[in-house]
Amino acid sequence: MNVVLRDGVIGSIGPTASADVPPDAPALNCQGLVVVAGLHNSHVHFMEPKWAGAASLRAAALNAQLRAMLTRFGFTTVFDIDLGWTIRWRCAPVLKR
Repeated sequence: MNVVLRDGVIGSIGPTASADVPPDAPALNCQGLVVVAGLHNSHVHFMEPKWAGAASLRAAALNAQLRAMLTRFGFTTVFDIDLGWTIRWRCAPVLKR
């Protein structure tokens, strides 16, 4: 089974024999592993002091904080639930590996 990523998103999934894999695509052997598109965390709070000035943080600092809290665990979408209102934050476009 092949999973082909294009521009950071899943472009195709299919049997190896019929997969449309670009000739220069890097390969990662996932034999015996589970591949998921990304996890969704529907109950997270950005209440720690390090998030207080998030709007003015440099991208590198914000990326490091998001990676430490969320994306290193596979979360690509989160909801911040606070005082009855919800903020939807898509992490994937923010972070570049």
